[in-house]
Parts: sequence; structure tokens; C-alpha cells
Amino acid sequence: MTDLALNQLGLQYARNQYRLAQYVKLFAKERDFDIKIEDDHYLGGLLFTSPFLQNLAFLVSDPVVESEQITLFDLFQFTPTEQQKANFTKYVSQIQRFSITVDASLQPLDFSSYFNFIGSLLNHITQLQKVENMTKMEFNSDEFIYEFQASDAEIKLLINMQGTEILEVQDINQNLQTQPRFYQNNLWALYITLIIASIAFQLSAVNLTYFIQSFGATATDIANLTTYFNLVQMFSSFFWLFVSDYIGRKIVFLIILSIYSILVGVLLLAENFTDNTIIINFVLTIRAISGISAILVPLSFLIASDLAPPKLRGVVIVLVNCFSQVGSVISSGLTVFFSNYKKYNTSAGNITQDEILRRVKLSFRDTHITCVVLYIISVVFCALFLKESNQKLKTYRKLKKMNVKVPKNTSLRNQNFLKILLSMLKNTNMLILFFSYVLSLLGSTNSRTGGPYFTGRMYGFTNANVAKGYANTVQIVSILLGLVVSAVIARPFISFFGELRAIILAQYFSIFESIVYFAPNPPQPPALMYFTMFLTGVSLIFCDAIFLQLVSMYTTPQNRGCVMGVFQVGNSIGRSLSGVITGQMQVYN
Repeated sequence: MTDLALNQLGLQYARNQYRLAQYVKLFAKERDFDIKIEDDHYLGGLLFTSPFLQNLAFLVSDPVVESEQITLFDLFQFTPTEQQKANFTKYVSQIQRFSITVDASLQPLDFSSYFNFIGSLLNHITQLQKVENMTKMEFNSDEFIYEFQASDAEIKLLINMQGTEILEVQDINQNLQTQPRFYQNNLWALYITLIIASIAFQLSAVNLTYFIQSFGATATDIANLTTYFNLVQMFSSFFWLFVSDYIGRKIVFLIILSIYSILVGVLLLAENFTDNTIIINFVLTIRAISGISAILVPLSFLIASDLAPPKLRGVVIVLVNCFSQVGSVISSGLTVFFSNYKKYNTSAGNITQDEILRRVKLSFRDTHITCVVLYIISVVFCALFLKESNQKLKTYRKLKKMNVKVPKNTSLRNQNFLKILLSMLKNTNMLILFFSYVLSLLGSTNSRTGGPYFTGRMYGFTNANVAKGYANTVQIVSILLGLVVSAVIARPFISFFGELRAIILAQYFSIFESIVYFAPNPPQPPALMYFTMFLTGVSLIFCDAIFLQLVSMYTTPQNRGCVMGVFQVGNSIGRSLSGVITGQMQVYN
């Protein structure tokens, strides 16, 4: 039942019933009579069968006059006898008359529903506490306000009596007290799934760059690998994140991993072609198509936003980026292996051009077979261990098990897309975050997009396979340093500076790599390249993650996928423009 949450009305009903139940317990204890209250704290039967009302009426010492006629006994889930009805009417009338003499502003007891009656009776008892020898209780203590959480039994009672109008989708943004560990709430399964999938994703992406370069691809072709991919992603990423609000995050995760495994398998056909132009165009096409499922990290951010409360979320989203980079580091190590191992090595001895291309194709084939296997492993792991995080969907499933139907006009339903978009356009903070996010990615990914081609040319590599091995060695060191530093400093960095200042400071880090690339006398010393790529890695991890952490605070479970999808469009715009600018600058140079 923990997947169900009460709205303000339901919480008020449950809190008032709990207050009265605790008061009845204390009242009975002080007067030495036995009383039993069920786990759901329902008081309907108890008010008729226990001596509570009788004792309460006796203490007020108000002369009993003709009782008011109270006939709405059907509001209780209890069938009293005629004598119990008469006693109930007498005691309640006496309590009501006396409490109004204490405070003339009190409204009469409300018999319109059970919970309204409990709330109004509580108001009258509050006034009766002014009577000498009356049991006293502070109804506004922390126990009844901040510490109160309705139990499963209480929520079930409320649903049975009031329907779904007292429910809302549980929103983790409202959980400002708890701060679980970074791996709890099923986050560990998300991290592991992401690492496995990221290894396969990066391994294929890096290999494709050098594979087509070996067959005569131009700088524009290489830049287009990223540009076309991101253009397709721009239109599909929003779709998947939006759909996840309806069918669930886990289902979407499984779908995109399955699509990747199929498309990477299709890429293996490239080694069978003999025409270089066909090879390049085929790779560009399949790579672009794979952009339809390019939401591994954005979807992971979305799941992390569902699972991590605000106090921990900034750190968790940074860690999601870090674990994605762990996949990049491992894939870089595998790339070095698939470049330098004896049967793939294209720089050993005097080998012919045909032999070089044969080894390049062999490296390409084995790399992508490995990718397919990794994607299949990630699909299986995701299916077995990753739990659904879409709270609206979990609420619906729980209600379905209880055979409770959700009305169409309830607040549990998803919000309309146009209304969500309009509310975003009206929110100045959301607009500032969106355009800042686009510009951040446009700047910080420029140097990273052109890195492989730039490395090959700047250090005089004539063999793309050798350049691939060198560049990935650099990436292993720089990214590994970046993710370790990011993971270690994330919590103190965000806590000390706050999310906004953390973004600004991290953005400055990314400037260094671009400045160094404009040095007058390339090539730069390798140590300097390591340092600048390390700073850019830290910048990318922090900026991407904390921007989305801030965005997530403006969302609800019913619109989170849609809002994050809109920002993912901004992500694609920034990265696509970055690829276009990089490609055109390389052609110009």
C-alpha cells in the first residue's frame, strides 16, 4: 500500500481520525476501562459500544434535556441497536450543547459523512478540554502534524469509504525529510544497467568514427555521425520520455535496449561491403536510425528523479552521469584492446593496405559482436532487477489489485501535454533553464565532438586505427579522473555552493579545453591535453546532471516524463549544433 498517497483532504481525514483515536486511548487509560481500536483506527463501532461517549458526557455535567433527533446512523460502517442509537443521540447531544456554551463560535456537529463527523467531534472535544478533570491532549503536536503518516490500513479504509477522491500520486518532491543512501530505492539496479549499456553504446560509437575514417571518410562525414544521430534523437527522445509517463520507465528502458541490440547487429553487415562510399553511407544511416533510442542517460536521469528525494537527488543524478562515464572508461579500454591486440593491430610491421582494411573490418566485427552481447545482458538484467519507478503507474496497479476504478476526471490522471507546455512557457525559471541548458551543451560538447579527428591530425597520425588507440588511452585517464573527482566532490560541492553556483563553476571548467585547442603552436603537450579533457569531463558530468536536477523540482509524477522530454529536445539541439559547427570548422581549416 506504500505506493498510494493521500491528498490534502484524505490526509486531513486520516489525521483527525488518528487524533481522536489517540485521545480515546488516553481517556480510557486514565479511567481504567478497556478499549480496543483496530489498525485502521476506525471509530464508528467504538462510539456506540464503548463507554467513551458516556464518560465524556458525564464529565461535562450538563443537565440532560430533550435529545436532538440524530437519524443519520448509516454514515457509520456499523449497525447499532435501538438502545445504542438512543444512548449515542443522548450523549452526543449533551456534548454538543455543553461545548457550544464554552465556545459559542463552534459549529454544530456535522453528520454529512463519517469523517466530517469525526472532525467536528474533535473540535468540540478541544473545547471540552477546558473542563476540570477532563483528559488533555495537544492535537497540534509533531506526532499529529509532521510525523504523521497514514498506515496501509487507514488508506484502505479511506478508499473504501470515500473512493479515489482522497488519493494523489505519491510525489517524491514532497519528501524533504528522508535522505537514503545513494544506492537504495533500487538505484543500484539502475547504475548497473546503465554501466553495461553504456559500455556497449560507447564501444560502438567510438569504433564507428575510426572505422569510416579508415575507408576515406571526410571530417564532415565524421561530424555527421554525431549530427544525424542527434537530429533523429531530437524527435524521438521526447516521444520516449513522454510515453514513459503512460507505459512506464522500465518498459521504455527494455524497448530502447532491445532496439540498440538489433541495430548494432545490423551494423555488422557493413564488413561485407566492398565499396567505400557504400560502407560510409551505410554506417551513417544505421547510426542515425539508432538515434531513435538514444535516451539511455536521459531516461536514467528520469528514473533517478523518480527514486531519489530532493536532498539526495543532485548527488544521485551526478552519479548517474558518473556511472555512464564508467561505461565510457571500460569501453575505451576495450577499444584499445580491439585496436592493439595482435590480430587487430594495423601498425605492426610492413603490412599492405588490403591487410590494414581486413584487420580494421575484423576489429569492427568483433567489437560489435561484443556490443550485441552486452546489450542482451543489459536487457536481461533490467528485466530481472530494475523496478518500475513511474509512481502514477504504480498507483494504478495497486488500485487495480484492489478492484478500484479510477474516474476520468481524477487528479491521478496524466496532465494534458498542451497544458504542460503552456505552464512551462509561463514559468520564467523554466525558460531560463532551457536556454541555459542548450547553450551549455553547445559550448561544452564542441571540443569533445571534434576530439577524435583533431587528435588524429594534431599528432600526425596517418593510421586511423593507431589514432583510435591513442585517443582512447587519453580518454581512459581523463574520464576516469573526472568521474572519480565528480563522485567524491558531488555532495560537498553541491551542499556548499548550491545547484545554481555549481553549474556556473562547472561551466567555467569546460572553457579550458577550448582555450588550449586554440594554442598558437600545436600539438599541445599530452599532459596538458589530459588535464583539459579531465576538466571538460567534470564540467559535462556536473552541468548535465544539475540542470536536470533543477528541472525535476518543477515536475510532478504525472508530467515528469513530458517535461524532461522537452529538455531532452534542448539537449539534442545543443549537441546537433555543436556537431554542425565542429564539422564546418574542420572543413574550413
